[in-house]
Amino acid sequence: MSQVAQNLENRFNAPFVQATGWEPRHHVNGYSFPLMPVVMVGGAWTAIAAGQSTTVPAGQQATTAGSPPIIASAGQSATVTGGPHTMPPGGQSATTAGSHPTITTAEQPGSRAAGQPVIALVQWGLVPAWCRDPEQAEEMRSITLNARSETAFDKPSFRKAVASRRCLIPADGFFEWQTTGNRKIPWFITLRDVEIFSFGGIWETWEYPGSAPLHTFSLLTTDANPLMAEIHNSKKRMPLILPPEKEELWLRQDLSRQEVEHLMVPLPEEAMKAWTISSLITARGANTNTPEVKKPYSWAPPSQLF
Repeated sequence: MSQVAQNLENRFNAPFVQATGWEPRHHVNGYSFPLMPVVMVGGAWTAIAAGQSTTVPAGQQATTAGSPPIIASAGQSATVTGGPHTMPPGGQSATTAGSHPTITTAEQPGSRAAGQPVIALVQWGLVPAWCRDPEQAEEMRSITLNARSETAFDKPSFRKAVASRRCLIPADGFFEWQTTGNRKIPWFITLRDVEIFSFGGIWETWEYPGSAPLHTFSLLTTDANPLMAEIHNSKKRMPLILPPEKEELWLRQDLSRQEVEHLMVPLPEEAMKAWTISSLITARGANTNTPEVKKPYSWAPPSQLF
């Protein structure tokens, strides 16, 4: 087990049942629908953690050192150096030097007490349970990387998941792009006083005859706070970031819609810090699986014509 995987187990007091052979990466494209570390209670993962089963759920077997969990919600990429990272809302790529575990509560109690998390690898890009076939599932996941918190309870793809299958997506930062004239300036955003924080997410299980269940998730987004509105100035959105003291509450399955919506608010800008980074994050053919991808970089002001 890697040190990052061990850190995640310690951070969330949960066993990482698929940690063997898993290594985090600094950058992952969201449209590759990567497997992400996710914390769940119940179902197949609980049985594995209890030693009752060795069968890994569908879509999880292929995880290797080259397929880490990461998410970008508002932007296109995210990075993690010590823990999991998620992408900004609206984004399609993320990076992490740690891992991006998602935490969910169990629908079915197992040998562990109900509500106790288990970390497992879950695929980013939610596939609704009502998808009729693999073709529709493939089509849906490309538009469900993120879910708007304001409409999640009303959208057929998300309403059941947000009501009872909420999860946490651990991260230590994410990427977003700022529009300046005809340029897109990449930023790295993190928190001031929390090394590993949690994005709010939702998860779903899709079953199709002849196939093992497929577990997937979406990352929730909110309106941007003032800092994020300045950075993500085209859409003014940001990932839902939950304060540590609200994480356990978020996972409870007995919350009303009003109670859940009360948690889906922008994190105050005072808790965040950000800096510009180089274009390495989007450079064609470049190796973005490196800590260099999130190092501070100063962009020259746009040229002036007189």
